[in-house]
Amino acid sequence: MRLLQMHPESISCDVTFGTENTKKQLFTLAARDGNNKAVNCGRAFIPFGQAWVFWHCFRYCVKVFWGESITNRVSLMCTDGCVQEYQAFINNTGDRETFPNAVHTLCYFHTATLSFNNNVSLPPGIAPEAMQRAIDVVRWFVKSWFFEVENCEEYIHSRSSLIAWLERGGGSVLESHTVNSIKTWITTHLRPLEKMWLNFERLYLCTMDLRTTSISESLHSSMKSGHDGVRAGMDTAKFRQHNCRKIQPSTERETATKRSGTVKNGEMVTNAYGCTLDGVLSEGRKERVESSTSLIVVHAKIDPE
Repeated sequence: MRLLQMHPESISCDVTFGTENTKKQLFTLAARDGNNKAVNCGRAFIPFGQAWVFWHCFRYCVKVFWGESITNRVSLMCTDGCVQEYQAFINNTGDRETFPNAVHTLCYFHTATLSFNNNVSLPPGIAPEAMQRAIDVVRWFVKSWFFEVENCEEYIHSRSSLIAWLERGGGSVLESHTVNSIKTWITTHLRPLEKMWLNFERLYLCTMDLRTTSISESLHSSMKSGHDGVRAGMDTAKFRQHNCRKIQPSTERETATKRSGTVKNGEMVTNAYGCTLDGVLSEGRKERVESSTSLIVVHAKIDPE
């Protein structure tokens, strides 16, 4: 949380599968610290990836766990191509919303690289060297639109130059069906969403050059590989059972509360790693909750005796 408070300007969010055996998705928010290292800002298991689930995460969960002092300073939120995910965020931006000063951007890797591989018709097998160089030229043009173009005129000129070059056969090495598929891909997959990824639309933001969801992807990769000590494919019910702290009956309830966590309606509030959260969520009032690990909240019952 301290690192997030220092660098909340650019956030990456991503959803991954295969982290627990009931096939729930793991939603992760990540930022970067001063050393350009990934920082886990919040994680939550979500039952299914519908828009209303993401909307509640952005609308309520993030606002409560981070606090307005952080959400008001978020400048950029980078998401993958999941429509439910980025629409939910966009619906929580603007005046009197969770992220009043934030702008959304699509990930370059998901929007351009993966989309190009899935939609452009390339020759089977290993392409000849000249053809591969021509394809690399196309990729370089598209990448410059995400990272380098500084105004609309430059973007239009670059796009027109690429189309003209393709119509000449891409240096006379690309086949006609490949040229047509590239032009169709630009027209149908990139241009309709260009306001969500063009670099010059975000030059005025403090974004730390964030144009991909690589930081949240790296956290997922580290977790699934076991490098951070978390075993992927875990049983969520057993995970809660082993990590909820049962509070023993005690007459010194206030002392136990101060030592172990906070009380809400007779329950001890802890996070998913068994650590208590420093803060109280009282009815009718939302107070900031400090948590350095997770958005996931589980409860351990306090014995009324």
